Amino acid sequence: MFQSSQPMLATPAPRCDAEADCWDNRTPLSGANRLQRLCGDGVQLEWDLARGEIAVFSRNGEGGDILEPAAVCSLDEWLDCVASGDRGALRDKLLALAASSTRSFEAQFRLAGSDGHQPWADLQGLVVRDSTGRARRVVAHQAKLAASGDVKPTQLPSPFHDPLTGLPNRRLFQRCVSRAVESARQEGRCGFAILFVDLDRFKAINDRDGHLVGDHTLLAVAHRLSHSVRPDDVVARRDGDEFTILLTDIWQPADAVAVADRILHQLRSPLSLEGTEIVVTASIGIALSGADSLEPDELLHSADLAMYQAKAGGGDAYLLAGSESHGRYDMQRAG
Repeated sequence: MFQSSQPMLATPAPRCDAEADCWDNRTPLSGANRLQRLCGDGVQLEWDLARGEIAVFSRNGEGGDILEPAAVCSLDEWLDCVASGDRGALRDKLLALAASSTRSFEAQFRLAGSDGHQPWADLQGLVVRDSTGRARRVVAHQAKLAASGDVKPTQLPSPFHDPLTGLPNRRLFQRCVSRAVESARQEGRCGFAILFVDLDRFKAINDRDGHLVGDHTLLAVAHRLSHSVRPDDVVARRDGDEFTILLTDIWQPADAVAVADRILHQLRSPLSLEGTEIVVTASIGIALSGADSLEPDELLHSADLAMYQAKAGGGDAYLLAGSESHGRYDMQRAG
């Protein structure tokens, strides 16, 4: 049986330049609300190891579902909110994450309250690594505890990444596409494509083998998609069994078609999950950028419609939006 109490991460796609938007405005970290902004209950932390900075996100109101940027600070600035007696050990533990191979961690510590009160907090996080195993960022969720040792169930959402696969989420992908469109307009030329990937009959896997097997299947698919594209391309999990891909520097339809064909080939290789063999196929819609088609929502919609047309033909196929160019995986070719 599968046993996992931690969210699972695929090899993440490279960060999109649009993700840097959340780092642009550093807010001064002074005043009485400093502790609440940096270490409030339910805040999300995203530590960019290359930048050496932590972006802090808080929810928009009590019970809010939308994470909004609250502050950007250094590790030492964030640690200033930790009680002095716990600060050194927590700093050492966090710095050791980059040198270790761990993918998850948890720490409990006391906060440095302005009134002398030192409430306990629990920090649970994931270390996101690239295909070489190098740590790139740490995504964590912080919650206040009534006392040391208390357990407060938490999720580890990132404002820009899918918690199951570690891939960019819908929000970040939209930003990446918008950035690609902006660059195309400024440079006066277009050269990218969007692939909309939807797994065929994925619900049957969940119904037959259970949702845990389904989650492992999605994780394996995310891994295969990430390794079917180039380092500068962006693979995202949109929702459920839907993925989207931004292909950069695409100047010929054949280039995008070649990627779609490679994905179909890679996905069809059977997965062995704890003795259960899973065969995954997908339907792929392709939308190419063009002088008369440079609106992000329009491109995504075109790719989505093409995907549904490919699925209507039986799936395991791709379709290029606005043309008759389509293809179906040939089992004999896999030979």
